[in-house]
Amino acid sequence: MTLTSLLGKKLKDEEILQLIEDYQVGDVVYSFDRLREGTEDEYWAEAKAAGFAVRFDQNQVLKTVFCYASSIEGFTPISASDVGVPFFSSFEDAEVAAKAAGVRHSTGHVDDALLGLKSSWVRHERPEAWVHYEFRDGELALVTLSRSRP
Repeated sequence: MTLTSLLGKKLKDEEILQLIEDYQVGDVVYSFDRLREGTEDEYWAEAKAAGFAVRFDQNQVLKTVFCYASSIEGFTPISASDVGVPFFSSFEDAEVAAKAAGVRHSTGHVDDALLGLKSSWVRHERPEAWVHYEFRDGELALVTLSRSRP
C-alpha cells in the first residue's frame, strides 16, 4: 500500500483506518466554514514522525496527501517508498522525467526576496494522481499528491 493508492478512499475505509493505526496519526481535525464564505468543509490529519499529512473533502474522501521530503514544519522526511511515485533530486530532473515519459506537466518559479522564499515546482499530471514537486533552494522539499482532474 502506498499513499498514492489511497487517494479517493473514504476516511472510514479499512485501508485508511489501517494507515491511521500504522503511522500513529494524531487526531483527525474537522475544519468547517466558520466565516460562512462558501468554502467546503474538510478533514485533516498529520503524521509528523512519518512525514505526511492528509486532507479529506466534505464527503470524507481523501483528496490530497502532503509528503515532506525534508525536515520542514516539524515533519520528519518521509520514506519515498511509502509514497508510490518517484522522487527527484532537482527541478531539472523532475521536468526531464515528465518530458521523457510523455506526461503532461507544468512548472513555476518563485523568487520573493521580501518573504525570503525561493522555490520552483513541477507538476506531473499522471492518470493515477497529480504529483506536485516543490524544490526550495534547489532541494526537494515537498511532494503533494492529489486526485487526477478530468
